[in-house]
Amino acid sequence: MASALDSIYVVIRALKPNIIVETGVANGASSFYILLALKKNNKGHLFSVDFPNLDPTSMIPKNKEVGWLVPQILRERWTLILGKVEEKLTDLLDKLGAIDVFYHDSLHTYEHMMFEFKTAWRKLIKGGLLISDNIDLNNAFIDFCKEVKASWIDLANVGFCLKNNLG
Repeated sequence: MASALDSIYVVIRALKPNIIVETGVANGASSFYILLALKKNNKGHLFSVDFPNLDPTSMIPKNKEVGWLVPQILRERWTLILGKVEEKLTDLLDKLGAIDVFYHDSLHTYEHMMFEFKTAWRKLIKGGLLISDNIDLNNAFIDFCKEVKASWIDLANVGFCLKNNLG
């Protein structure tokens, strides 16, 4: 069975998005897979927001920085923004105007996830994709998809929600 990271990689390769916004980086495993897919696509840019050391479970090794797993060769398509998502996300999305993919992997509380989903959804293009890691931790992802009347699937505990014309 494919891992969550494999699923994200395949989706990014297939969609060939121009703009992806990610919240939560930690070591950078997801960022690595997304950036590798963008490199293979020869298009797209990843904007990541992370608040260092907020999540004690992220287990970033001492003397390592946020995103340390991302090699230099993949960083040309990456903008890393350090700070609290609540303070950085809205401004970033307003600056970008429209996004193709949003990926949540930061604080997994119901309230925070709903904040991110609602904030990103406004800027997500029709046919765009909202992705969330750890959807088993609470009902935020499913509740949100129902609220916006969007189709969704669960692959290895990662939710993929398609923004259609109803949402």
